[in-house]
Amino acid sequence: MRLLFILSFLLFYFTGTSQEAQYQSLLLDKSLTDNSNAVVRLNQMEIEIPSIREMTIRSRRIVTVLNKKGKKHVNAQVWYDKGRKVKNLSVIIYNSAGKEIRKIKEKDFIDVSSVDGGTLYSDSRVKYLSYTLTQYPYTVEF
Repeated sequence: MRLLFILSFLLFYFTGTSQEAQYQSLLLDKSLTDNSNAVVRLNQMEIEIPSIREMTIRSRRIVTVLNKKGKKHVNAQVWYDKGRKVKNLSVIIYNSAGKEIRKIKEKDFIDVSSVDGGTLYSDSRVKYLSYTLTQYPYTVEF
C-alpha cells in the first residue's frame, strides 16, 4: 500500500514539474531566439462538425514573448457575431521559469465592435486581451 502511495505521489510530482518545464523560455533553442522578438511554440486548431448546421472550433496558441516588440505576436483576440459564439476563453501567463503568473478569464477581455464608424450596423464583435507585462521573456497560452 505504501509503495502504491509513493508511486502515485511521484507520478503527480513529475507530471507537475514537466508541465512547468514545458513553458520555460530559457529552454528555447538559441537558433529560435537570436534576432527574434517572439517564438510561436504552438498554433493549433481543431474543427469538429457534428451536424450540417453545427461546427465547433477549438484553438490553442502558445507564444513566448522575448522583448517589447514581440507583444504584438501574442494576438489574443477572438472575432464573433450572431452565428459564431465564444465559449471558454482564457489566457495563462507564465514567467521565464515556466511558473504561472496569472490566469485571465473571459470576463477580463475587452469586448468591442469590430467595425469602423462608416458602417451603420453590424453584429461583428471582437474580444481582445489588453495586458502588458514588463518582465521579459514570458509565455502566453491562449
